[in-house]
Amino acid sequence: SMEDIAIAVERELDTAGIKMPAVRRRILIEINVPALGYATYALRPRGANYIAHPPVIADRPLIAHENGILENENIKVIINSNGTFSLLHKATGHIMENLHYFTDNGEIGSAHLTKSPHRNPVQTSLGAVAAITMVESNLLRGIYKIDLSLTIPAAATIDGKDRLRETRNIPITTWLTLEKGSRYLKMRTKLTNDARDHRL
Repeated sequence: SMEDIAIAVERELDTAGIKMPAVRRRILIEINVPALGYATYALRPRGANYIAHPPVIADRPLIAHENGILENENIKVIINSNGTFSLLHKATGHIMENLHYFTDNGEIGSAHLTKSPHRNPVQTSLGAVAAITMVESNLLRGIYKIDLSLTIPAAATIDGKDRLRETRNIPITTWLTLEKGSRYLKMRTKLTNDARDHRL
């Protein structure tokens, strides 16, 4: 609801040093703006309209569902427990599985030369256990956040023949966003890299 996302702030005006209390609200609306044109919308508050005996209506077509699914008219995304996901293109029935997993291996070359340690195990996120959080679900947009961690060697040995037994954790967060009517899935990934001599 609107009250859940309201954040009270103190806003300082740019033209004067006067502080005024303000309540900021974030509103998600579906609009249609003509090409090379503009559209004007007005927000007018009104009082509550109470209905004594509301009729039972069908479930709202929410974009995100509780079982790790994002779905609109064009595509369906099913998130797996390891943070990968499957994507179904509804028009063709084509499904792509195990998307967006990570692999990491050693790299001791330079920006112009690829060179790997002699002993070079590869770690993947396929065996990870991800924390999957529904961030937003409404009629216009659904967002899931996927948190996982990849444990890799901290660096290569000095002679470049092996990777250290000391490890580092690479936290990886991905946000999957699907909007109403969209023909593609929006994805943003953020990670923190504290290791050296590797290629992720």
